Amino acid sequence: MRLPDILTKFLNIYHERGHQIDFDPGDVKLEAYGAFFAGSDTTPIAITAETQNDIEESPRQEIELATVDSHLSIPHISYDETVKLHYLSDCVKEGIRMCPSIGLILPRNVPDKCCEVAEHWVTGKARIGVNPAVVHLGRSVFGEDALEYRPDRWFRPGAQDMDRYLFQSA
Repeated sequence: MRLPDILTKFLNIYHERGHQIDFDPGDVKLEAYGAFFAGSDTTPIAITAETQNDIEESPRQEIELATVDSHLSIPHISYDETVKLHYLSDCVKEGIRMCPSIGLILPRNVPDKCCEVAEHWVTGKARIGVNPAVVHLGRSVFGEDALEYRPDRWFRPGAQDMDRYLFQSA
């Protein structure tokens, strides 16, 4: 059995309930472009961002310790094992935050009634956009040191709230 590709899934959403959720052929096209461009450069960007920092010794030590303690299935480490490497996960999150690989403005729909967005009132049902780099470097969410690479920010109180503002996740 062949699973549907992502374009087929978007087309199905459009045909089945596009009119209910304001998802038109232009949205299908936009999402298809995003999916097409997403894989070729996003992974190298994230990995480069995470390895260009002076802090990379601590994740390496965490991996070595987990290996010595037989917590990792060498040579094929599972996802479940990697998410237990908390400092490594935090370094990945911080790399994604500092250098988001999505450079496009991501569309968002305003609720039926008008609302305040970034200190501006926006008409209900309007379509607005946001760039991940703007959100990821925001001091109001990530602190006064938002322009600095600090994986330890994910250990701070309120770190779970910061997760909501990442457009990609580790």
